[in-house]
Amino acid sequence: MSCDSTKGIDPIFDHLISELNLPAIIGPVYSQDTLRALTKYTLPAKAVMLSTATAAVFTAMPSGGLFLRTLASDALQGKVLALLPGQYVEPELRSAGVLAPGEQMKLFVAYRDDMYGQAIAHTLRTELRLNGKTAAANGDRFQIADFGDPGDPANTSPDAKYASTAAKILAMRPHVIAIVGSLETEKIIRAVEEGWPATISYRPRWIGSEAVAVVVARLGTLEASFPRRFLLTTVRINFESPVARSLLSSIAEEHPDVVKRDPRSVNALGLYDSVYAMAYAIASLRDEPLTGPNIAAALRRLNQRGAPVVNVGGTAILSIYERLKSGRPFDLQGASGSLDWDQNGDVVQDIDILCVKTATTGPRALASIGTKPSGLYYDVRRNRFVAKIADCTGP
Repeated sequence: MSCDSTKGIDPIFDHLISELNLPAIIGPVYSQDTLRALTKYTLPAKAVMLSTATAAVFTAMPSGGLFLRTLASDALQGKVLALLPGQYVEPELRSAGVLAPGEQMKLFVAYRDDMYGQAIAHTLRTELRLNGKTAAANGDRFQIADFGDPGDPANTSPDAKYASTAAKILAMRPHVIAIVGSLETEKIIRAVEEGWPATISYRPRWIGSEAVAVVVARLGTLEASFPRRFLLTTVRINFESPVARSLLSSIAEEHPDVVKRDPRSVNALGLYDSVYAMAYAIASLRDEPLTGPNIAAALRRLNQRGAPVVNVGGTAILSIYERLKSGRPFDLQGASGSLDWDQNGDVVQDIDILCVKTATTGPRALASIGTKPSGLYYDVRRNRFVAKIADCTGP
């Protein structure tokens, strides 16, 4: 069964856990909802949860093995966002003459004031380096502000908060803006781009978190250099793999509006993997009791390193069930990537650097219509950037 969480998760989880006594749950998607569901419902009931929630807090949260996720922790994206200004953006600005010799770079961080934004903002505040120094050592050349949480009922005037944040950015006139949030960031990006003084010799470079990528497809025509000034982070996924292409093709046929808004939906792939993994784990138990701990252990047994790799998806169902029946090991590979869960229930995924995809809308006019890989990515296991930005160069 599936449930709509738009009216709150408490009635849903009270029904699923307290009334139906379900031993396994997929979801919710949002980290704030997931934390409440875990602490109030699933962990006390010893039910296992498989989720696409990515907040860093879940890595260190004691769950007794009853929480696993199919997408990497935001801690990885926060780390990469913190590295980008010093390793890539600042050297580019200096080589392009945007920063004169000896001139100090200015950076502003705007973040959504919820679990997702707070975690990444903390990483930026503590790990970011610019002008060869920590953020704190840069004084007023580093500024940070939250633009509220649109999901907080107490936030009765979110637009005022967005406008205030945009005004702070315009007053600072930073060379780089790091923005962490979701759909609401469109208002801040537009306000800054449209309000940027024409008398300033430079326009800001933007770096954005994964959820901001959805916004880029909605921006349309902005200042001509905008597509060259925006980099984003996301988990590195092979969207051209047969499994991913098949799923996204099906979504495009049934929900073209969804694909138009978010053509590189990592959440869609993560949820797809969750459904298959949960089904195989339950099937593998055969006559064992369907309890949360048993299902959690079965999920981890789907991934036997060194065994033949088997992809999720409809074409592999029969062969996987045959393997489960005969006890032959396999290593389940998801559309989103590795499903090799560690002791914290996390998967390890590299972080891709995206740039803006454009379309020509008129003479010398380009519109932002989505994102595309830049060519650069961060290899988490080797702890370094790999390749280079080859598809979105420019000042």
